[in-house]
Amino acid sequence: MHPVSTGNPAALRQTRGQVTAPVAVNLSSNDRSGHAPAAMTHSRKRHPVRLMLAAVAMTGIFATAHAGPTLFERLGGRDAVGRIVDELIETSRVDPVSAHLFVKVNHKRLKQKIAEQICALAGGPVTFEGDDMKTTHAGLGITEEDFYRLVEHLVAILDRSGVGTREKNELLGLLAPLKRDVVTK
Repeated sequence: MHPVSTGNPAALRQTRGQVTAPVAVNLSSNDRSGHAPAAMTHSRKRHPVRLMLAAVAMTGIFATAHAGPTLFERLGGRDAVGRIVDELIETSRVDPVSAHLFVKVNHKRLKQKIAEQICALAGGPVTFEGDDMKTTHAGLGITEEDFYRLVEHLVAILDRSGVGTREKNELLGLLAPLKRDVVTK
């Protein structure tokens, strides 16, 4: 897995499979006190996927308006997104960590709805016509571990598919905010 660049090459260091960052955002903090989490005040080891999502969110890279092709077009359009989603679901449903989430699921419909949502988020000529994420995932007991495992699979699939760093970062930036509605446990 490749760490996401934040513009400061010294900001990220790889150490025995973990990424150490001088400043990291605690994505799982439920602290509403307004005080900075401990992770923001000193160096801590972070799960690589969490750090990558935090770095993408902090850079605001996904909010930057670019002239030219949309992310949907740069990903390869509806067919390419469909292939990525198909591989993501097939990989996740046989993974011992996440397989339990796909037991009583209509896989064909799930693939169609996820592809539809990604296409719409990426600026494609598609309207997402599914339920909101909070309603869809209520009662499923999805944990942070489940969520981050799916993200790990997605990043690996994007890498194998030859998706560029800019596009990966933009896509992850669009998907990261969904975590608060998907993780229910």
